Amino acid sequence: KDRAGGERSRAERAHIFVMKAAMGSPLGRRRAEAEASSPWWPTVQGVAMCGFSVHRVVAFGAERGVDEVRAVLHGLGVVMLEGAGAATSLPHASPDMDRDSLLTAVFTASFFAVNWGLRCLVVEPAARRALGLQRSDLQKFAQSVMEALFYGAFMFIGSAVVPSQEWVWPSWKWWKGFADGGHEVMRSDLRCYYIMYIARYVQAIFSVLLERKRKDFAEMLVHHLVTVAVIYISYVYGWNRVGVVVMVLLDPADVPLHLAKLCKYTSEATGRRTWQIAADRLFEIFALVFFVTRLVMYTYVC
Repeated sequence: KDRAGGERSRAERAHIFVMKAAMGSPLGRRRAEAEASSPWWPTVQGVAMCGFSVHRVVAFGAERGVDEVRAVLHGLGVVMLEGAGAATSLPHASPDMDRDSLLTAVFTASFFAVNWGLRCLVVEPAARRALGLQRSDLQKFAQSVMEALFYGAFMFIGSAVVPSQEWVWPSWKWWKGFADGGHEVMRSDLRCYYIMYIARYVQAIFSVLLERKRKDFAEMLVHHLVTVAVIYISYVYGWNRVGVVVMVLLDPADVPLHLAKLCKYTSEATGRRTWQIAADRLFEIFALVFFVTRLVMYTYVC
């Protein structure tokens, strides 16, 4: 606030100085009289003032966003690098829509840039050069690469964050004291994981709209929208404990699935049976992981 007030006072002093200098000359007086009599001058002043206000809001939002991102990433880094023992001293906070919307926007933009930056600059050129893929096959290959990376990264992060929570087991702790309130309070690493998760699917909504339309376009769009809505509701209303358990169970099966797809696309492009064998084994791993996490463990949770 002090810095903002200092900048505003400096701007005001500069404005007064310029106006006095201008009014001191005949040309400045005539210009001031013409501007005062012009019907457009109030509009110009209003636009200028709105522009200055928007600039200040954006600057404040960007500064606050950097601070908030740094805070939650610090908590995530402590858990990932130092373990659960070091995470007990991390700060806790309840959902705050202004703060969390800003964080979601920052992470969404970051994931969007990573997704399309890697696809356009690395994955697609490499696949085109190495495998000769074109158009729809190239898009499917690049999409599977990025899906495998995102699912793998979130599986790794979730496997570190969720087991480090003091309430993770036994399962009755997921609901202990829920009726009394307080479950909405989360440690900074858990908040980071939750907000990153919803940002990942917000990014996926934009990506689906930008990609070449496929047969499952409507289904994927509905899936992403429903996922965002469910995560938002669980985050705001204190169902985050069971929410993150579900989230950490749903990611692992998709990693071997997309790796199997990549091997299948490579086999079709190169004609080598080795890649088809790898695709079959990975699909078997997918089926096993799917059965354990989604048909056994998930049914226990829900």
